[in-house]
Amino acid sequence: MATAVLALASCGQTGAPVGEPSGDWHRVDGAPLGPREGATGVWTGEEVLLFGGRDARPCPPNADCVMPEKPPPADGAAYRPATRQWRRLPDAPVGFQYADTVLIDDTVYLWIPGVDELPGAPRAFLAYQTEQNRWHELPLPPDHTRAGYGVVATGDRIVFYAGSDETGERSDQVYNPARRAWTELPADPLSPSFDRTMVWAGDRLVLFDHELVANPGSERPAVTRAAVLDIAAGTWRRLPDSELLTTGPWIPVDGKLVNPSLGSADGGEVNNWGRTYPYGGILDPDTGEWSALPDPPEVEGVGGVLTPSSGHFADHHGWVLDTATDRWIWIPELDDRGYVQSRTMVSAGRDLFLFGGARFADIESNDGELLNEAWSWSPSG
Repeated sequence: MATAVLALASCGQTGAPVGEPSGDWHRVDGAPLGPREGATGVWTGEEVLLFGGRDARPCPPNADCVMPEKPPPADGAAYRPATRQWRRLPDAPVGFQYADTVLIDDTVYLWIPGVDELPGAPRAFLAYQTEQNRWHELPLPPDHTRAGYGVVATGDRIVFYAGSDETGERSDQVYNPARRAWTELPADPLSPSFDRTMVWAGDRLVLFDHELVANPGSERPAVTRAAVLDIAAGTWRRLPDSELLTTGPWIPVDGKLVNPSLGSADGGEVNNWGRTYPYGGILDPDTGEWSALPDPPEVEGVGGVLTPSSGHFADHHGWVLDTATDRWIWIPELDDRGYVQSRTMVSAGRDLFLFGGARFADIESNDGELLNEAWSWSPSG
Protein backbone atom coordinates (compact mmCIF):
# COMPACT_ATOMS: atom_id res chain seq x y z
CA MET A 1 0.00 0.00 0.00
CA ALA A 2 1.02 3.61 -0.40
CA THR A 3 2.63 5.59 2.39
CA ALA A 4 0.11 7.50 4.48
CA VAL A 5 -0.07 11.24 4.05
CA LEU A 6 -0.62 13.34 7.14
CA ALA A 7 -4.11 14.80 7.16
CA LEU A 8 -4.70 18.20 8.73
CA ALA A 9 -7.82 19.74 10.19
CA SER A 10 -8.27 22.81 8.00
CA CYS A 11 -9.18 26.21 9.37
CA GLY A 12 -11.85 28.34 7.75
CA GLN A 13 -10.79 30.44 4.77
CA THR A 14 -11.87 33.69 3.24
CA GLY A 15 -10.84 35.71 0.20
CA ALA A 16 -11.11 35.44 -3.55
CA PRO A 17 -8.89 33.24 -5.70
CA VAL A 18 -5.74 34.89 -7.03
CA GLY A 19 -5.20 32.47 -9.92
CA GLU A 20 -7.05 30.41 -12.48
CA PRO A 21 -8.91 27.58 -10.71
CA SER A 22 -8.18 23.96 -11.58
CA GLY A 23 -10.47 20.96 -11.11
CA ASP A 24 -13.87 20.75 -9.47
CA TRP A 25 -15.43 20.00 -6.09
CA HIS A 26 -17.95 17.16 -5.78
CA ARG A 27 -20.23 16.31 -2.85
CA VAL A 28 -19.73 12.82 -1.37
CA ASP A 29 -22.96 11.60 0.21
CA GLY A 30 -23.73 8.81 2.66
CA ALA A 31 -21.13 9.34 5.41
CA PRO A 32 -22.09 7.06 8.34
CA LEU A 33 -20.30 9.17 10.97
CA GLY A 34 -22.09 11.73 13.07
CA PRO A 35 -21.26 15.44 12.75
CA ARG A 36 -17.85 16.44 14.14
CA GLU A 37 -14.81 18.59 13.54
CA GLY A 38 -11.12 17.76 13.47
CA ALA A 39 -11.36 14.01 12.84
CA THR A 40 -8.07 12.23 12.09
CA GLY A 41 -7.82 11.13 8.46
CA VAL A 42 -5.54 8.64 6.69
CA TRP A 43 -5.22 7.48 3.07
CA THR A 44 -4.32 3.79 2.71
CA GLY A 45 -3.94 3.81 -1.06
CA GLU A 46 -7.47 2.47 -1.49
CA GLU A 47 -9.59 4.04 1.25
CA VAL A 48 -9.93 7.22 3.27
CA LEU A 49 -10.06 6.30 6.97
CA LEU A 50 -11.61 8.71 9.48
CA PHE A 51 -11.20 8.35 13.26
CA GLY A 52 -12.28 10.27 16.36
CA GLY A 53 -12.54 14.07 16.39
CA ARG A 54 -14.62 16.52 18.42
CA ASP A 55 -18.41 16.17 18.57
CA ALA A 56 -19.05 18.58 21.46
CA ARG A 57 -20.43 22.08 20.94
CA PRO A 58 -17.96 23.82 18.62
CA CYS A 59 -15.81 26.63 19.98
CA PRO A 60 -16.37 29.88 18.05
CA PRO A 61 -13.61 31.17 15.75
CA ASN A 62 -10.75 32.85 17.63
CA ALA A 63 -12.39 32.09 21.01
CA ASP A 64 -10.89 30.39 24.06
CA CYS A 65 -13.41 27.85 25.35
CA VAL A 66 -13.57 25.56 28.36
CA MET A 67 -13.04 21.85 27.82
CA PRO A 68 -16.19 19.85 27.01
CA GLU A 69 -17.52 17.46 29.65
CA LYS A 70 -18.11 14.56 27.25
CA PRO A 71 -15.33 12.21 26.04
CA PRO A 72 -14.26 12.47 22.39
CA PRO A 73 -15.66 9.87 19.97
CA ALA A 74 -13.90 6.55 19.32
CA ASP A 75 -15.84 5.56 16.20
CA GLY A 76 -14.64 5.68 12.62
CA ALA A 77 -15.53 5.09 8.99
CA ALA A 78 -13.86 4.30 5.67
CA TYR A 79 -14.66 5.66 2.21
CA ARG A 80 -13.52 3.93 -1.00
CA PRO A 81 -13.44 6.45 -3.90
CA ALA A 82 -13.26 3.76 -6.58
CA THR A 83 -16.71 2.42 -5.62
CA ARG A 84 -18.03 5.51 -3.78
CA GLN A 85 -18.95 3.30 -0.86
CA TRP A 86 -18.69 3.91 2.89
CA ARG A 87 -18.28 1.38 5.69
CA ARG A 88 -18.13 1.70 9.44
CA LEU A 89 -14.97 0.85 11.37
CA PRO A 90 -14.85 -0.79 14.79
CA ASP A 91 -14.48 1.63 17.70
CA ALA A 92 -10.93 2.42 18.79
CA PRO A 93 -9.87 1.32 22.30
CA VAL A 94 -9.98 4.99 23.39
CA GLY A 95 -11.66 8.12 22.14
CA PHE A 96 -9.43 10.93 20.88
CA GLN A 97 -9.62 14.41 19.47
CA TYR A 98 -6.36 14.19 17.55
CA ALA A 99 -3.75 11.65 16.48
CA ASP A 100 -0.51 11.73 14.53
CA THR A 101 -0.47 8.81 12.09
CA VAL A 102 1.78 6.71 9.87
CA LEU A 103 1.02 3.75 7.63
CA ILE A 104 3.25 0.68 7.33
CA ASP A 105 2.01 -2.05 4.98
CA ASP A 106 -1.63 -2.62 6.00
CA THR A 107 -1.38 -1.14 9.51
CA VAL A 108 -2.14 2.42 10.62
CA TYR A 109 -0.22 3.51 13.72
CA LEU A 110 -1.69 6.35 15.78
CA TRP A 111 0.17 8.35 18.41
CA ILE A 112 -2.54 9.98 20.55
CA PRO A 113 -1.10 12.66 22.88
CA GLY A 114 -4.37 12.81 24.82
CA VAL A 115 -5.84 15.74 26.74
CA ASP A 116 -5.33 15.67 30.51
CA GLU A 117 -8.24 18.05 31.18
CA LEU A 118 -10.71 16.10 29.03
CA PRO A 119 -12.49 13.02 30.42
CA GLY A 120 -11.96 9.81 28.48
CA ALA A 121 -9.07 11.22 26.40
CA PRO A 122 -5.90 9.43 27.60
CA ARG A 123 -2.54 9.14 25.85
CA ALA A 124 -2.34 6.04 23.71
CA PHE A 125 -0.31 4.37 21.00
CA LEU A 126 -2.60 2.28 18.79
CA ALA A 127 -2.46 0.13 15.68
CA TYR A 128 -5.39 -0.43 13.32
CA GLN A 129 -4.96 -3.37 10.94
CA THR A 130 -6.92 -2.56 7.81
CA GLU A 131 -7.08 -6.10 6.41
CA GLN A 132 -8.16 -7.69 9.70
CA ASN A 133 -10.30 -4.67 10.69
CA ARG A 134 -8.91 -4.86 14.23
CA TRP A 135 -7.40 -2.50 16.81
CA HIS A 136 -4.43 -3.17 19.10
CA GLU A 137 -3.03 -1.17 22.01
CA LEU A 138 0.76 -0.82 21.89
CA PRO A 139 3.34 0.08 24.57
CA LEU A 140 3.65 3.81 25.10
CA PRO A 141 6.95 5.45 24.10
CA PRO A 142 9.42 6.53 26.78
CA ASP A 143 8.93 10.07 28.11
CA HIS A 144 5.42 10.06 26.64
CA THR A 145 4.05 12.46 29.26
CA ARG A 146 5.95 15.40 27.76
CA ALA A 147 4.24 17.28 24.97
CA GLY A 148 5.38 18.09 21.48
CA TYR A 149 6.30 14.80 19.80
CA GLY A 150 5.84 13.81 16.16
CA VAL A 151 6.00 10.45 14.39
CA VAL A 152 7.41 9.35 11.05
CA ALA A 153 7.61 5.92 9.42
CA THR A 154 11.10 4.80 8.37
CA GLY A 155 10.56 1.70 6.30
CA ASP A 156 9.30 -0.95 8.73
CA ARG A 157 9.81 1.13 11.91
CA ILE A 158 8.48 4.30 13.50
CA VAL A 159 10.48 7.24 14.83
CA PHE A 160 9.01 9.23 17.71
CA TYR A 161 10.81 12.61 17.75
CA ALA A 162 10.73 15.70 19.97
CA GLY A 163 9.54 18.89 18.32
CA SER A 164 11.73 21.18 20.42
CA ASP A 165 14.57 21.28 22.97
CA GLU A 166 13.16 24.44 24.58
CA THR A 167 12.20 22.60 27.79
CA GLY A 168 15.33 20.44 27.76
CA GLU A 169 16.88 18.00 25.33
CA ARG A 170 15.08 14.71 24.84
CA SER A 171 16.17 11.58 23.03
CA ASP A 172 14.27 10.48 19.94
CA GLN A 173 12.93 6.92 20.00
CA VAL A 174 12.38 4.12 17.48
CA TYR A 175 9.53 1.59 17.67
CA ASN A 176 9.99 -1.87 16.17
CA PRO A 177 6.50 -3.33 15.46
CA ALA A 178 7.85 -6.88 15.10
CA ARG A 179 9.34 -6.79 18.61
CA ARG A 180 6.80 -4.36 20.12
CA ALA A 181 9.78 -2.58 21.66
CA TRP A 182 11.28 0.91 21.84
CA THR A 183 14.98 1.79 21.43
CA GLU A 184 16.83 5.11 21.33
CA LEU A 185 17.61 6.77 18.02
CA PRO A 186 21.29 7.78 17.62
CA ALA A 187 21.78 11.36 18.80
CA ASP A 188 21.78 13.88 15.93
CA PRO A 189 24.83 16.13 15.29
CA LEU A 190 22.96 19.45 15.62
CA SER A 191 23.03 21.70 18.69
CA PRO A 192 19.83 22.21 20.76
CA SER A 193 17.02 23.39 18.52
CA PHE A 194 13.34 24.16 18.01
CA ASP A 195 10.83 23.56 15.20
CA ARG A 196 12.30 20.09 14.74
CA THR A 197 10.73 17.90 12.09
CA MET A 198 11.76 14.64 10.42
CA VAL A 199 10.90 13.14 7.04
CA TRP A 200 11.66 9.77 5.46
CA ALA A 201 13.34 10.22 2.09
CA GLY A 202 13.02 6.65 0.79
CA ASP A 203 16.12 5.14 2.38
CA ARG A 204 17.24 7.73 4.92
CA LEU A 205 15.85 9.94 7.66
CA VAL A 206 16.25 13.72 7.29
CA LEU A 207 16.06 16.08 10.28
CA PHE A 208 15.26 19.79 9.91
CA ASP A 209 15.41 22.38 12.70
CA HIS A 210 16.25 25.90 13.84
CA GLU A 211 19.15 26.54 16.22
CA LEU A 212 17.99 27.31 19.77
CA VAL A 213 19.48 30.72 20.61
CA ALA A 214 18.34 33.78 22.55
CA ASN A 215 15.84 35.82 20.49
CA PRO A 216 16.01 33.70 17.34
CA GLY A 217 15.50 35.73 14.17
CA SER A 218 16.40 39.01 15.88
CA GLU A 219 19.98 39.82 14.88
CA ARG A 220 20.12 37.26 12.09
CA PRO A 221 17.57 35.00 10.42
CA ALA A 222 16.82 31.64 12.04
CA VAL A 223 17.66 29.59 8.96
CA THR A 224 16.78 25.94 8.55
CA ARG A 225 19.48 23.37 9.34
CA ALA A 226 19.47 19.73 8.26
CA ALA A 227 21.13 16.38 8.91
CA VAL A 228 20.69 12.94 7.33
CA LEU A 229 20.65 9.63 9.22
CA ASP A 230 21.70 6.36 7.58
CA ILE A 231 19.30 4.08 9.47
CA ALA A 232 21.20 0.87 8.70
CA ALA A 233 24.59 2.25 9.77
CA GLY A 234 23.21 4.41 12.58
CA THR A 235 25.35 7.37 11.49
CA TRP A 236 24.40 11.01 10.89
CA ARG A 237 25.73 13.37 8.21
CA ARG A 238 25.27 17.10 8.72
CA LEU A 239 24.27 19.08 5.63
CA PRO A 240 25.13 22.71 4.84
CA ASP A 241 22.74 25.19 6.44
CA SER A 242 20.05 26.58 4.16
CA GLU A 243 18.80 30.12 3.63
CA LEU A 244 15.20 29.06 4.24
CA LEU A 245 13.03 30.21 7.14
CA THR A 246 10.73 27.19 7.69
CA THR A 247 11.39 23.58 8.66
CA GLY A 248 8.51 22.04 6.74
CA PRO A 249 6.44 20.53 5.37
CA TRP A 250 8.79 18.44 3.21
CA ILE A 251 7.47 16.30 0.36
CA PRO A 252 9.69 13.62 -1.30
CA VAL A 253 9.72 14.10 -5.08
CA ASP A 254 12.13 12.17 -7.36
CA GLY A 255 14.91 11.92 -4.79
CA LYS A 256 14.56 15.51 -3.59
CA LEU A 257 12.54 17.13 -0.79
CA VAL A 258 10.20 20.01 -1.60
CA ASN A 259 9.01 22.55 0.98
CA PRO A 260 6.14 24.49 -0.70
CA SER A 261 6.01 27.32 1.86
CA LEU A 262 5.43 30.54 -0.07
CA GLY A 263 6.65 34.07 0.63
CA SER A 264 9.72 35.56 2.28
CA ALA A 265 10.83 37.88 5.10
CA ASP A 266 13.60 40.42 5.68
CA GLY A 267 13.47 40.86 9.47
CA GLY A 268 11.41 44.05 9.40
CA GLU A 269 12.47 47.63 10.12
CA VAL A 270 14.08 47.16 13.55
CA ASN A 271 16.29 44.14 12.92
CA ASN A 272 16.48 44.07 9.16
CA TRP A 273 18.67 41.26 7.78
CA GLY A 274 19.77 43.21 4.72
CA ARG A 275 17.84 41.08 2.24
CA THR A 276 14.90 38.74 2.01
CA TYR A 277 14.99 35.03 2.81
CA PRO A 278 12.40 32.60 1.34
CA TYR A 279 10.22 30.43 3.55
CA GLY A 280 10.34 27.38 1.30
CA GLY A 281 12.63 25.68 -1.19
CA ILE A 282 14.08 22.36 -2.35
CA LEU A 283 16.77 20.10 -0.84
CA ASP A 284 18.78 17.37 -2.52
CA PRO A 285 19.69 15.15 0.49
CA ASP A 286 22.36 13.33 -1.54
CA THR A 287 24.43 16.42 -2.27
CA GLY A 288 23.16 18.78 0.44
CA GLU A 289 22.32 21.34 -2.27
CA TRP A 290 19.48 23.79 -1.57
CA SER A 291 17.54 25.44 -4.42
CA ALA A 292 14.57 27.73 -4.93
CA LEU A 293 10.99 26.80 -5.70
CA PRO A 294 10.18 27.20 -9.42
CA ASP A 295 8.62 30.62 -10.07
CA PRO A 296 6.56 30.73 -6.83
CA PRO A 297 3.42 32.91 -6.59
CA GLU A 298 3.94 36.21 -4.75
CA VAL A 299 1.83 35.31 -1.72
CA GLU A 300 2.54 34.02 1.76
CA GLY A 301 1.32 30.72 3.16
CA VAL A 302 1.95 27.01 2.79
CA GLY A 303 1.26 25.63 -0.65
CA GLY A 304 0.68 22.07 -1.76
CA VAL A 305 2.56 19.62 -3.97
CA LEU A 306 1.09 17.48 -6.73
CA THR A 307 3.06 14.55 -8.18
CA PRO A 308 1.96 12.18 -10.96
CA SER A 309 0.65 9.73 -8.34
CA SER A 310 -0.19 11.73 -5.22
CA GLY A 311 -1.16 15.06 -3.74
CA HIS A 312 0.08 16.70 -0.55
CA PHE A 313 -2.20 19.53 0.53
CA ALA A 314 -1.82 22.17 3.23
CA ASP A 315 -5.26 23.70 2.77
CA HIS A 316 -8.46 23.04 0.89
CA HIS A 317 -7.92 25.94 -1.46
CA GLY A 318 -4.88 27.82 -2.67
CA TRP A 319 -1.68 27.20 -4.63
CA VAL A 320 -0.31 23.75 -5.47
CA LEU A 321 2.97 23.02 -7.27
CA ASP A 322 2.47 20.48 -10.07
CA THR A 323 5.89 18.81 -10.14
CA ALA A 324 5.24 17.24 -13.54
CA THR A 325 5.22 20.70 -15.16
CA ASP A 326 6.83 22.91 -12.45
CA ARG A 327 3.72 25.10 -12.69
CA TRP A 328 1.48 26.28 -9.87
CA ILE A 329 -2.24 25.57 -10.04
CA TRP A 330 -5.05 26.98 -7.92
CA ILE A 331 -7.52 24.86 -5.95
CA PRO A 332 -10.81 26.78 -6.08
CA GLU A 333 -12.53 27.66 -2.84
CA LEU A 334 -15.39 25.34 -1.97
CA ASP A 335 -18.65 27.15 -2.66
CA ASP A 336 -19.92 27.21 0.88
CA ARG A 337 -22.09 29.39 3.04
CA GLY A 338 -20.81 30.99 6.18
CA TYR A 339 -17.45 30.30 7.79
CA VAL A 340 -16.36 26.66 8.22
CA GLN A 341 -13.51 25.65 10.53
CA SER A 342 -11.68 22.42 11.37
CA ARG A 343 -12.55 20.36 8.34
CA THR A 344 -10.52 17.15 8.06
CA MET A 345 -8.34 17.05 4.94
CA VAL A 346 -6.97 13.85 3.46
CA SER A 347 -4.74 13.52 0.40
CA ALA A 348 -6.43 10.62 -1.40
CA GLY A 349 -4.05 9.85 -4.23
CA ARG A 350 -4.02 13.02 -6.33
CA ASP A 351 -7.42 14.04 -4.98
CA LEU A 352 -8.28 16.08 -1.91
CA PHE A 353 -10.96 14.75 0.44
CA LEU A 354 -12.75 16.85 3.08
CA PHE A 355 -14.98 15.77 5.94
CA GLY A 356 -16.92 17.45 8.73
CA GLY A 357 -16.08 20.75 10.38
CA ALA A 358 -18.14 23.39 12.15
CA ARG A 359 -20.10 26.06 10.26
CA PHE A 360 -20.70 29.55 11.63
CA ALA A 361 -22.72 32.35 10.02
CA ASP A 362 -19.51 34.41 9.90
CA ILE A 363 -16.18 34.69 11.70
CA GLU A 364 -17.76 36.83 14.44
CA SER A 365 -20.57 34.36 15.19
CA ASN A 366 -20.78 32.45 18.50
CA ASP A 367 -23.18 29.71 17.38
CA GLY A 368 -21.83 26.93 15.22
CA GLU A 369 -23.26 23.81 13.57
CA LEU A 370 -21.26 20.58 13.43
CA LEU A 371 -21.13 18.97 9.98
CA ASN A 372 -20.77 15.48 8.57
CA GLU A 373 -20.53 16.63 4.96
CA ALA A 374 -17.85 15.13 2.71
CA TRP A 375 -16.35 16.68 -0.42
CA SER A 376 -13.77 15.64 -3.01
CA TRP A 377 -11.61 17.72 -5.36
CA SER A 378 -9.70 16.32 -8.31
CA PRO A 379 -7.13 18.24 -10.38
CA SER A 380 -8.50 16.52 -13.49
CA GLY A 381 -11.99 17.87 -12.92
